[in-house]
Amino acid sequence: MIRHFAVATVLSAAAPAALADVTPEQVWDHWQRLYATWGATLTADRQVRDDAVLRLEGIRYVSGDELSRATGYSAWMTLEDIGDGRVRFAMAPDQDFLVKLSPPDDDPVRLPFTIRYDGLTMVIAGDPDRLETATTMDTLRIDETVTTDTEAALSILLEMEDVAASDVSDLTGGDGPPYEGDLTAAAIRLAVTGNDPETGAPVDSRTLLDDVAVAFRVEPNAMPAAGAVLPIPFTGDLAITTASGRSTGLVVADAGMPPAQFDVTTGRSVTAVSLDEAGLAGEARTDGLVYDITLGGMPEPMRITIGAGSSALTVPFGEIGQPGGFRFAFGLQDMILDDAIWSMFDPAAALDRTAIGLSLDIGGTMRWLTDITSMDADSPEPPALFDRVSIDTLDLSGLGAGLTGEGAFDIDFSRPGPRPGAPHVEGALDLAATGIDALIAQLVAAGLVPQEEVLGLRMGLALIAVPGDEPGSYNSEIRVPGDGTAVVNGVPYPLGAME
Repeated sequence: MIRHFAVATVLSAAAPAALADVTPEQVWDHWQRLYATWGATLTADRQVRDDAVLRLEGIRYVSGDELSRATGYSAWMTLEDIGDGRVRFAMAPDQDFLVKLSPPDDDPVRLPFTIRYDGLTMVIAGDPDRLETATTMDTLRIDETVTTDTEAALSILLEMEDVAASDVSDLTGGDGPPYEGDLTAAAIRLAVTGNDPETGAPVDSRTLLDDVAVAFRVEPNAMPAAGAVLPIPFTGDLAITTASGRSTGLVVADAGMPPAQFDVTTGRSVTAVSLDEAGLAGEARTDGLVYDITLGGMPEPMRITIGAGSSALTVPFGEIGQPGGFRFAFGLQDMILDDAIWSMFDPAAALDRTAIGLSLDIGGTMRWLTDITSMDADSPEPPALFDRVSIDTLDLSGLGAGLTGEGAFDIDFSRPGPRPGAPHVEGALDLAATGIDALIAQLVAAGLVPQEEVLGLRMGLALIAVPGDEPGSYNSEIRVPGDGTAVVNGVPYPLGAME
């Protein structure tokens, strides 16, 4: 959670004049109550009121338990009554935090980090139960070191420039969320350097994001539903947009292998995530991706450009055993590989090198059989079952060919299927392909398919597809009527024949 005296009220905008008056003591009390809603404590060793200023010294933050504990410390902070019903906030420029993870079957991990700021301006308005905070900041810097009990592994540096934000903390007990806000930054820099704690391989990754905007809403969930797949401690929404970005890094797959250098640039990026007791849902899209990859020993980088990339994911977190909707979607538009990549497997330039596209959208319903926190990776039983799977979109294009499809299948585990232990399945899938004959000819010319295997390839194609109206096009109609067969283009095949 973003902390008021650390980052969270790195938050901006002017407070409305109609807000009621609030005092420094009421602000401090509100913050303590807010942290309590998250199971944390916020205390001060000493409080002194000097005219309009409430000075707090030795501020301490504590949350968690013996398995995961977070602590924070700030030397001082002040809350000043500025005479118009609002309060101005200031604090020590450095705050120290420590997160300690103590898994029962592994070594403890320490995550110490320091938050530093420059040019902080923060004004708080509202009433004792509802505060609105406006914040600006020239820079914010977070230094973190990931360590085990024996050695430092990774150093993480996060810097934000020209920060402006606003937040609302609502403890009225009504329908409104207790904490929401927005944040903008002209630039965000992230650097991760050091050594991988598992392999010891060097790590060097640096990212720059321009014109970042964040909006969030968080609400504690003190009473997670009984029998839930995942007891959700909070609900909320998060949206992030960036105008452009760049990442550079070093990848070492094996300690004995030369490193690979990557450089990624992106255009506008949008990400949205929501979480509640029903489940997790998220969508993301990035325009104008360019990947430059330099493998060890190569004089020039290999380039991949993508016009746009998108993804979506929905995972249900309802009651154990009850069906919930799921979704997985992924898309790539206008992906172009440069000649250096093509020549690795097509030196004769026999393949069609036009842009590649992919769009896949799969949905349906599923049931979790256990809560996620107690899943056993070694258990032979599946953690979840799918009741319905639908292919809402399938669109693949490249090498001068294309494939589209859609369909859906209902899966009933209460009824026996064609094989022992298999469920009863009914459904249909329609596929259409274009440019297949030309693609086969290209693969032969490129040496990727031997000429003597073409006949077998075409015989296999004839089992699942029939020629379409256009030259080189093929269609396939697959029907699963639930009688133990799959009917492909009118020809029944026994599903149990695969045993």
